[in-house]
Amino acid sequence: MDLDHLRSVGLFDLPEQLPVFGPGAASENRLASTPDPPDPLDAPAASGSRWSPQGLKEQLDKLPVSQLFPELCDEVMGILHRWHQRLPLKVWSRMVKICKGSAHQVPSVLKELNESAPVIQRVRRWVEALPSTAPKACILDLGAGFGFLSMFLSELLPCEKVKEFCLMDMSYANRGVDNSSGTTSTEHIYKVQWQIPMYTLKVDLKKKTTLNQIAERLLQSEDLRERPIFACGIHLCNTLGIRAAQLFNENAEVSGFAFVPCCFPTSRHVAQQVVYQLGQHRFAAREFLDPKVVPSNTDRFERWAEHILEGIETNSKGIEHHELHRPTNGMFAQNIYIFAERPLNMQPIQVETRGTCVVVDAKFGHGSKAKKKAQKKKR
Repeated sequence: MDLDHLRSVGLFDLPEQLPVFGPGAASENRLASTPDPPDPLDAPAASGSRWSPQGLKEQLDKLPVSQLFPELCDEVMGILHRWHQRLPLKVWSRMVKICKGSAHQVPSVLKELNESAPVIQRVRRWVEALPSTAPKACILDLGAGFGFLSMFLSELLPCEKVKEFCLMDMSYANRGVDNSSGTTSTEHIYKVQWQIPMYTLKVDLKKKTTLNQIAERLLQSEDLRERPIFACGIHLCNTLGIRAAQLFNENAEVSGFAFVPCCFPTSRHVAQQVVYQLGQHRFAAREFLDPKVVPSNTDRFERWAEHILEGIETNSKGIEHHELHRPTNGMFAQNIYIFAERPLNMQPIQVETRGTCVVVDAKFGHGSKAKKKAQKKKR
């Protein structure tokens, strides 16, 4: 993950003469690897299609985000119109695809907006508050997936204040590395020149060594040194949320942290008597998973978020509740947002061991090694 190496393999160098993508770009700059087939969404007869911007507007009006963040939704509709005109058809089709398991049959782009609106607004607030003399900021998108959050922010943030987005996810392929596979396409990231550049990194945030590499080779590199850095993550599952908070704790370079918890660990951790640690805060799985103590999934999720907040090492932090999800089929609504920030240009944090273990104690086996031992005993 050395930046010089990444640059040598082309990760941090965009191809020349790519079309500029943004409000001021010409419509003829639309890019596709092959000649575009006729777009049925552009046909007059299909102007009312649910997959056209007009159709998406009707669906967006039914989501909670339209009531809680109306001004943002108005801005996003302008963005969707530009994307519909300029993005390749296959990318647009991916954006309006119905999410798997979606109870409300919501297109992916609207689902992501509904989930990420509070984070978008907080990051905008942080960037707008930067002094005019501050270097351009860098945004880290943890567990970025397709990149919806960064794509929205690249349209909404001022390019004179933001240098780049760094999208991190295990599902990407390593650019410039032969035989590197990935399940998430990055063609829409690299084949369009966004007004604020975006880059992808294939990293496994669950590994403790990954935090060391991110700190030493990215956050403390010459490219990002002294730049404001803001980290955000939407629906980071399980203990991945602890790792993301750990990244903030151990790196003073990260001035803001916006995080949306997704799911808490399973009840199996109660039987294994698992104990977690984040910063100086230790807590046991039974404190939020034991059905005798916390019977409701909603309460368990709340307790899980509170423990993560407790472990974040800054005085300026808090939990916000935004009713953007409606519980369905007995499931709990994931309406918790965690935000933390610290002053710019803080002195580096002296951390003896970066990326310490998330699980510091467990009985009766925990993890893949324990499973293998148990299987051998059965044999």
